[in-house]
Amino acid sequence: TNQSFKLSARCLPGARRYPHESHVVAGGRPSENRCSGLVSGNPADGNFAVYHYLDKLLCAVENINRPGQHMLARKMLKDNFSPTEAQVMQGVDEIKVALASWEAKTTTL
Repeated sequence: TNQSFKLSARCLPGARRYPHESHVVAGGRPSENRCSGLVSGNPADGNFAVYHYLDKLLCAVENINRPGQHMLARKMLKDNFSPTEAQVMQGVDEIKVALASWEAKTTTL
């Protein structure tokens, strides 16, 4: 199940620690100001990602036991690509399609 949540106060710089984690990888840096987070996957399973946004701009992704998603997150952050909430909710395959489409449009400009 994917969930959307608001982080009041501040997002922590760097990776947070989750009690059931075995592998945390963070890409980007959550803002010290207000940001929103979107959870992809089920934290209870210990296999999920948290996408951090400033407004609609992706600023960081924290991955728990998702090394492939970490590489995708690094690419999105490097290329300044921000998937929509709907794309994140549909999963990694939808994000990859959206990123490929975005890359095709930006490289032809």
